[in-house]
Amino acid sequence: MPAVLAPILVVLALAAAIAALVRKKVILPNRERAALAAQHPNEPWMWRRDWADRAVRDTNVVAAGFLWFFGLTWLLMTSPVVWVMRDRASRDPKVLFIFIFPIVGVLVLVAAMYLTLRRRKYGVSLCHLDQLPVSIGNTMRGSIEARLTDMPPDGFRFKLTNLRREVRGSGKNRSVHERVLWQDEQVIRTGAMPNPNGLRIPFSFHIPPDGEAADDRDASNRVIWRLEVAAEVPGIDYKVQFELPVFVTGEVDAWTPEVDPRGWAPGSDSGIRLGVAQNGEEIVIDPRQGIGSWIYVIVFFVIWFGALALVSKLGAPLFFIAIFVLISLVVLLLVGDLLAGRSRLVVGSGYLLTRRTWLGIGPKERRIDSSEIESIKAQVGLTSGDRVYHDVVVKRKTGGTVHVLKHIQLRRDAEMLAAKLRQAMHA
Repeated sequence: MPAVLAPILVVLALAAAIAALVRKKVILPNRERAALAAQHPNEPWMWRRDWADRAVRDTNVVAAGFLWFFGLTWLLMTSPVVWVMRDRASRDPKVLFIFIFPIVGVLVLVAAMYLTLRRRKYGVSLCHLDQLPVSIGNTMRGSIEARLTDMPPDGFRFKLTNLRREVRGSGKNRSVHERVLWQDEQVIRTGAMPNPNGLRIPFSFHIPPDGEAADDRDASNRVIWRLEVAAEVPGIDYKVQFELPVFVTGEVDAWTPEVDPRGWAPGSDSGIRLGVAQNGEEIVIDPRQGIGSWIYVIVFFVIWFGALALVSKLGAPLFFIAIFVLISLVVLLLVGDLLAGRSRLVVGSGYLLTRRTWLGIGPKERRIDSSEIESIKAQVGLTSGDRVYHDVVVKRKTGGTVHVLKHIQLRRDAEMLAAKLRQAMHA
């Protein structure tokens, strides 16, 4: 075979693989969706076959396929450039920078291999729903069918997230942004039942009445309800995610669970301390980030500012560097508040005293009288990767809000603390 035919055959094979993948993952599902939508025009929860069957399939397999495609394509694009430029590296050290590109491709392929091995180990998990659709303001009940023989020692961590996913720009300027609207999580350590395919783990979540319904009519502005389930097991950990049919149907539970803080106590690893101060009850939220988080942040910012210094040395415009430095400082402040910030709240007789400090340094206590308070509620605060923290927020009658407690890990803890403050201020 002539040497010139080899790259041509590789390109043709890649094109054929892309065409087959697009047909399987895009064209056929879109045709089926259009047919189902025509049959059920006013029932969007029937527009996906797995939704209609109340057996929602794990969506992680798409990520593995995409990573394989991206990693191989990236290597095919960058390897020839590196091969051509290899001789110049000994004369010009700056050329070594291009070797980063194939390394990125290799790392992507390693991630794809990990996801593929996880798929081979656990197969395709299913989320069985007791009711279709899940209704806003109702209780979602269901179970996960997982290829596992025993309950993991630390149980299964379930995380349900209501988020808006926006695609902005186009071409090279295209970017994807996810904004968390609501999130709750729980750990299930008991109740798993064996079945022919492994284990069936039951779960339930109360869907808030102010949640946003799932909406994927506009691919660039979607509202998603995502359930993630993870467990630490020997070897490759178990991790899956599902997109669930949560819609407004007008059906609301006759009994809505009330948030009652009586008898509630925070977990030992929550970072929440309840105590007694000289002038009332004390609530303290300590930072819960370990030394690993500090090391990660330090390494990241050393590399980041080092890259900015290199770009500046190569002649980048000053205003360009200044913009990125300002953005970096804002991010550094937010991360610093998460790593080192501490909230202290004293619940007095008819008033709240709140103070936010860094390593014990901060402003004086701020007083809020009960007569000034319009509402106290828990809401989504800082988002770090797939981790969402919650704040307890006091809204004043005169306008404005005060975040009296920040960076609470579990929504249930934040809701309990908010209910505790409401009871104290209306007592």
